[in-house]
Amino acid sequence: MATSARSRLLRVMLDRVNQTARADELGDFGFVILNAILARSPKATVNGIVEWVLNKTKDLIDVAQTYAAIDRFTEDRGWVKENGNMPSSQGGRAVACFAITQKGREALDRKAAHLRRLLAVYDETVSVAGRPRQRATPAQMEEKVGIVSGSRLKED
Repeated sequence: MATSARSRLLRVMLDRVNQTARADELGDFGFVILNAILARSPKATVNGIVEWVLNKTKDLIDVAQTYAAIDRFTEDRGWVKENGNMPSSQGGRAVACFAITQKGREALDRKAAHLRRLLAVYDETVSVAGRPRQRATPAQMEEKVGIVSGSRLKED
C-alpha cells in the first residue's frame, strides 16, 4: 500500500479514536451493569442484576462491585434511580429496586455507539492488512451478548 494511503487511513483512524475517547464516559463494567438494569426494569433488584450479568457474560465480569457501582451510578452520575421496593421472598426486609434514568440511557447509547466505532476501526485495519474478516451484524452481536442498544430491549 502506498505511504500516502496509509497516512490517510491512519489520520482517519486517529480522528475516530479521538472522537470516541471523548464520548467514552461509561466503562465496560458500567455498560454491562446499566444493560442489566435496563433489561430488568422497571423493578431491577441487585440480585436480579447480578443474575443477569452472570448469565449474559459467563463470568467475564466480576460482579463483586455491583453494589458499589449502583451506588455510584445513583448518587454521583444520576444514571440510575431507586424505583421503590419489593417485598422480600423470605418475608424479611423489603428489597430495593432500581431503574435507569434518561441520563443513564443516553450514556448507555453513547457507549454502544463508541464500541461500534471502535469495531469499525478494527475492521478497517484488518481489511487494509489484507485479512478479510467475516463480521457479525450489530443485531447478531447484540443477540450474542444480550445487550440493549438504541430503542430495542432484549427480554430474558
